[in-house]
Amino acid sequence: DSAASECVAPSSGVVVSASGSVPDALKGMRVVSSVSEGVRVATSGMTVYVLPGEYRESVVVDKDVTVVGWGFTATGGIGVEASALGVKIIGSDAGPALTVKSKATVRGLRLENASTKVNAVEVTGGSGWVIEGCSVSGKSSGIVIWDGTGTVRSCTVSECGGSGILVTGSSDVTVERCMAVRNKYYGVCVMEKAKARVIEC
Repeated sequence: DSAASECVAPSSGVVVSASGSVPDALKGMRVVSSVSEGVRVATSGMTVYVLPGEYRESVVVDKDVTVVGWGFTATGGIGVEASALGVKIIGSDAGPALTVKSKATVRGLRLENASTKVNAVEVTGGSGWVIEGCSVSGKSSGIVIWDGTGTVRSCTVSECGGSGILVTGSSDVTVERCMAVRNKYYGVCVMEKAKARVIEC
């Protein structure tokens, strides 16, 4: 989970492009039109490069891959400006914008859900996952970690109808350099047998 820029020409991966156009640095890779398809065709250890655009889908990451918004550079700062992120994934009543079920890394995405019934982001399992540099908002809660061990780093969770980051079940989570603002309930809420280390938030 290094802080290197993802704009450096990569050696392999899958490209997600709603328009079908691909920058020179990514040419030669397989190109698909949805983030869900990109995750489906990627093999363990691959990176799924998501080009700027709006993607209305519920993405489930259930394998050891990295999903990154093209152009994202980790700065190590507290939170992230949504306007700086060119990739927006919008969930629905059918599911969160993002569900993590594995040792995955997700970076540089705007993750939203206008549904009052479904959270914007959910983590339901996996050990060693990382969600970094993402902007999260929704009419329900922002990031809900039901189970798993991992890190939420340098994310901004705002304007949520529930809590910003909710850690529950038997989860063991590090929340570092995040910003949780203008949420209806708690910024970070830890329930049941869950553990959370909150650092520089």
